[in-house]
Amino acid sequence: MVEELKNIVEKLLVMSDDELMKELPKHIPSLMGHVKELMDAIPNLVPRMIKRLEESDVKRFVKEAPEAAKGFTNLVWEGVSILAEKSPDVKSDMEKLGSVTMNFKATDSPLEVNMKISGGKVTGSWGLAEKADLEFSGSTENIMGLLLGSIDPLRGFMLRKFSMKGGMSLGMKVAPVMSKLAKMARGG
Repeated sequence: MVEELKNIVEKLLVMSDDELMKELPKHIPSLMGHVKELMDAIPNLVPRMIKRLEESDVKRFVKEAPEAAKGFTNLVWEGVSILAEKSPDVKSDMEKLGSVTMNFKATDSPLEVNMKISGGKVTGSWGLAEKADLEFSGSTENIMGLLLGSIDPLRGFMLRKFSMKGGMSLGMKVAPVMSKLAKMARGG
C-alpha cells in the first residue's frame, strides 16, 4: 500500500497546478493518516511539498480548488508535526513556549489556516481556530511567506507585510519558534 501511495504522491508533486487541482481531491482520503509511512518512503517529502506550494499560484489554487487546497494544507501540517516530533531542538523550543494558538488569514483569498503549539507538539490545519492567541492577516503571498519561512516573522511585521492581533510579547516569543519550524520543514 505504501508503494502505491508513494507513486501517487510522486505523480502529484510534478503535476501542473491545473492537474493538481483536479486530481488531488481524489487522493486526499487515502493519503491522510499515512504521511508518516510516506515520509519513511520519501525522506524529503515535506520539503518537496513546501517547494511545490511555493511554485504554485496559491491565491488561484484556494479560490478555484478549495478542497484540494484544504487537503494539501492538512497533509503538509501532518508532515510538519511528525518532523517536529523528531527534532529535539524544535521540540524543546516548543515546550518552553508553552501553549499558543494562531490563526493566519489572507485578505485577498479564502486562505485560512491555524497552528497550535502545546506540550512540545505542533498541529495545524485548514480553517481558523475558534479562539486564537495571535491572529495574522495579510495578502495570500505574505501569509504563505510567513508560514513557509520566506518572510521572517519579526521583520515581516515591522515592514507591515502582515498585521497581527494579540499580545506583542507573545508574538516576540513565537517568532523564533515559527522560524525554526519553517526552516525544519524546508529541510534545513
